[in-house]
Order: sequence, then structure tokens, then C-alpha cells
Amino acid sequence: GVLYDEWTESYGGGSDALSMYELRRAVEKSQIPHFEGIFFHNCLMGNMESLGDMYPIADYTISCMHSLASNCESMVSLVKELLKGTDFKTSAINAFEDFKDAANVSHGDCNGDFNLLDNKEIPNLFPICKQLSSRLQTIYPDNKTVINNATENDIYVPHPDFFFVDLQYYADKMAEVTGDTELKTIATNLKKQMDKTILKSINFYNSPYAKGIKPKFTLSVVAVDNATYNGEGGPTHSFKTAYEYCNFHKQTKWGDWLNMVEKKPTKNNPAGEKS
Repeated sequence: GVLYDEWTESYGGGSDALSMYELRRAVEKSQIPHFEGIFFHNCLMGNMESLGDMYPIADYTISCMHSLASNCESMVSLVKELLKGTDFKTSAINAFEDFKDAANVSHGDCNGDFNLLDNKEIPNLFPICKQLSSRLQTIYPDNKTVINNATENDIYVPHPDFFFVDLQYYADKMAEVTGDTELKTIATNLKKQMDKTILKSINFYNSPYAKGIKPKFTLSVVAVDNATYNGEGGPTHSFKTAYEYCNFHKQTKWGDWLNMVEKKPTKNNPAGEKS
């Protein structure tokens, strides 16, 4: 099945776009409350916050953490494979091989990615992210200068206008700039679990704004400063209120870290595309 929710209009400060909460509730209340696989053919959906709420309704997910530049090659390839009668996982792996060259061309001068995720492994990322959040809060007072500088200049961002960072790159960089042994262990454990969660990936490195950085893209996570976190999030709620409603925060207390840190990524950060 296909659910189309692209380029929605906004009215009176609101939006008719589906939130991740609405989408999950709709699926759970439908006649098909669980899927073999879901393909988010949308920009920026490869983030821990969205996946943290959506993973229970499917066995596998295809998502990307960058802006999605596509002429639908990816969807066409996946449908062709599924029509052969193969399971979703096998179809997705074969489709990746089929469309990766065309999708790379479509991305132009932007970086991009597609990840096939094993949804049962996603919640195993939560305790590691909780450890990362807790440790960052503990060491921040004594490492404020290096953490703030890295956040504003050195952390890879998929898109400079949105406050997402690559989670693995973020953990690795925080461990590097602080030299904290516990953070290094957390980053290592995160990578091991990422390798279990991401079954197949393709990465496109076309951005001239990435400062030569070519990380293995994983999943993204929100990274804002405490002023933004406590600021306005929408016409009826604050950023903090909305964020702490998501399952990812409930499981990891990631918002507690966002409520403390004083800096957020800027236009100086290596980026997957131009602002």
C-alpha cells in the first residue's frame, strides 16, 4: 500500500501533514495493524525520534536522514522486486543494487543515503543513547568549551537548516574532543548496535559543503541548544513539550541533554547540502 502525504499545505499556522503519532495510530487502528516493511520516501525520516515511534508497526523500514532527491527510481525498483514474490527484506536489498546509480545522479551536489533497518533492533539503540545522554550531561560542565566548539563547527549535519546530526558521528566526535574514556566505550557500543540495525545501506557523497568528510551515514538525532529547546515549537505547544512526548525521549531522556547544552549546529558545520 502507498500513503501519500507530500507537499501538504499549511493553514492558519497549522498543517494538514500527518504527524508520526497520527500515522502510527492510523496504522494500528486499521485492518492491517502491522506491515512487513515500510518505505519512507520522504526527506529526513531516518531519525531516531520518528523511528522510535514507528518501529513497532513493521518488521523493516527503509529511510534516509538526508533530503531525498529522487525521480522515484527507488520506489519503482522496490515495487518491481516485490512483484516477483520475494519478501520485503530481500526485495529491498535487491532494489538498492538496482537504483543506487540513478539515485546518486538524482542527488546532484547533495549527499544522500538509504538505509534498510531491522526494526526489532531499533529499541536496542535506546539504552546506548540513554547512556550517551547521561554521560554528556555529567561531563558537560568541565568540557563545555570543546563540546560547544565541536557542536558549532565540526559535527556533520544532513541539512544545515534542520537540527539533525548523524548520531554515530556525533557520539564519535564527542568522545574525540573530550577524550572521555566512558564516551569512547559508548560510541563503540553504539557502532556495534548500528551494524546490527542497518542491514543494507547506500551512501552518496556529492556535497561540496561537507568539508571533505565522508562518514558512513547511520541515523540522525535532534541536536538543538537549550534556548531553542525551551522555545516555541508550534502554535499550540513548545518544542520541549512536543519532543518529550516522543518515545525516543521517554526511553533515552535525550531531551534532558538538549535542555542543558548551550550551542547548536551552525552554518559552519560540514553539511550534506547547501542551506
